[in-house]
Amino acid sequence: MWVLLVGSAWSGEQITTAEKKESCLEVNGLWSVENQATLRDGWLLEIANANRCKRTGEMTSAMDAAMRALSIAKSTKDFSTDELDTSARLVARLLQEQNNFSQLSQFASQMVKEEGNKLSESDIKAWKIRAIHSASLAKNPDMVANLQQALFSDAKPYGKLWSLDLTHNQLHYDLASLNFPLISGNWVLAGFIPAAARGEAAEIIYVTGVTPEKSIELTFRVTYSEPDIMMSLDKTVKTSPEQAHIDKWLNRLPVRRDLPLPSGKLPDFDFTQAKSANFMETKEVYQLGMKELITHASWVVAKGDWVIEAQTYFNQQMQKESGDAVASLFSAITWPVAPNLYQTKMMSSQLFSVETKFNDYRDYSQVMKLADNALKDAVFPHELSELYAAMGMAQYHLNNRPEAKKLLHQAMVLDAFGGSSRNSLYSQAIQYMADIAWHEGRIAEGENLNQRMLLSRPLSDKWAISSDGKDVVSQEYDIVLPVRLDDYYLEPAQKGRLNGSWFDYHNVNTRRKITLYILNAADFPAEKREKMFSYVFAEEGSARLDNATHSTITYADTSKVKEGTMWCFNAFPEFDETDEVVLSTAVSNDNLMVFYTRVHKDNQQEMKEVDTFMRKFIWKDPSELQKKGNNR
Repeated sequence: MWVLLVGSAWSGEQITTAEKKESCLEVNGLWSVENQATLRDGWLLEIANANRCKRTGEMTSAMDAAMRALSIAKSTKDFSTDELDTSARLVARLLQEQNNFSQLSQFASQMVKEEGNKLSESDIKAWKIRAIHSASLAKNPDMVANLQQALFSDAKPYGKLWSLDLTHNQLHYDLASLNFPLISGNWVLAGFIPAAARGEAAEIIYVTGVTPEKSIELTFRVTYSEPDIMMSLDKTVKTSPEQAHIDKWLNRLPVRRDLPLPSGKLPDFDFTQAKSANFMETKEVYQLGMKELITHASWVVAKGDWVIEAQTYFNQQMQKESGDAVASLFSAITWPVAPNLYQTKMMSSQLFSVETKFNDYRDYSQVMKLADNALKDAVFPHELSELYAAMGMAQYHLNNRPEAKKLLHQAMVLDAFGGSSRNSLYSQAIQYMADIAWHEGRIAEGENLNQRMLLSRPLSDKWAISSDGKDVVSQEYDIVLPVRLDDYYLEPAQKGRLNGSWFDYHNVNTRRKITLYILNAADFPAEKREKMFSYVFAEEGSARLDNATHSTITYADTSKVKEGTMWCFNAFPEFDETDEVVLSTAVSNDNLMVFYTRVHKDNQQEMKEVDTFMRKFIWKDPSELQKKGNNR
């Protein structure tokens, strides 16, 4: 195998001299690339050597040069993935042109295994497809089966939704009662990505073709899509769920065609008790300077709330053969029934009710009841993770921490099967897990979860997490923010209209959020701050602010800013049942730092909590962290 036989001829900036010989590698009398100024020049010369030898038919020398180029690309740290991709594709093309499909399959698998951390998701998917297709072309069914099994394992499908049956040549989407063949004629299943949530598409990719040049890929996307809530409430709507899905698909099609329609018709893709449609159009592509006409073909089938979309493209000179091949694969897919995945309430409605009770009403007993009912319909890992997260946080507030910890752990396990959205219940639960870890003395885990929460939204390039993970630092603002201050944890703020970077300090126990704004002090002159604050921060809460009072606040002894001002504004009308806005301000250099929160005016405990946080806050200078690091 080439990838095992050819070692790196490069070490650091040194280039090993190869034996001089007369061959296609001769360039102006030179065989060796030792005189090249840089590794990049050496890499470029090896790529040129490989292509030159390929043109003259000296495939062994071409492969040697291509493998040396790949070795340079792998071992040179300052190379991008472009050099790696170019080298690997060249090796693959040479193996392909020699019909060394078994070696090509092994090479493609090795690229995923050894270089997967450098490749994009699309590149990894392409190499996996190439590995399986090449194994199929090599007539090696055992290799195909092993690669398909690895494909299934790597995709990490939630176990109750999918099953792989190598004995009966089937990939079962058990939740949808759909059955896909692993091999059907010359078709081989070569790509698989499961869906983690309702409305998200599972992807199954097939490839066929007696040679890679004549190969066709056919991609299926399977989605469970609940009916539109408003349409379901409108009794005048007579459209069936299936027709609604078809209409939605048709509305996404191009409204104009620049080229004439392909000749002939597409094969049908349909099942009993389903509705279907298809579409094709002509596209122009250029291969090696030659124009080719390509047929882009799409199908849709709707059955109940389930939708299957299929898409492929092929050269119009192969229209008849390609259509017959697609038809044969369609006939091998079985779909006896389309299960309904909810009883009386759609999952989207149930999740909304749970989130509303948790975030808006803070009715934790009701959260437990609603989430428990929703679990009867929950099947996808995303919704299961959301519900367990809600129940875990509710148990936390009901002072049942052991049960909270157990439920939050279940949410974390389920989230691994499908990423949560930034504003999901699970994303909130991460901070609860961190808080429990801190209070149980699992400091490293608490810090790790705090950082995970911080990075749930991309940090501005003005900010960076310190090397020990305990602070967020901005050299531009000359500010250090502790990630944890007592039971307050720093996290990206979810809303804000003011210019300037901002974060929340969040106490999950009291559910208080204190938002930090960092503003330009020149925009808020000291003599005008009361008036400007009453206007600007009124917009933040959609309420009128007036009757301000202010007092001096003293920060912690070690703070570089010793004093600031505490402002209290009455809010009219009351919002979120709070009737006072509290601002704490501090000035450092050109920056005006403003802490913002809302309290109940007559609740002294809330005011005490806010005041304690403000006075404990330490405004640090980034240079202090550097001194601290140097003293370690």
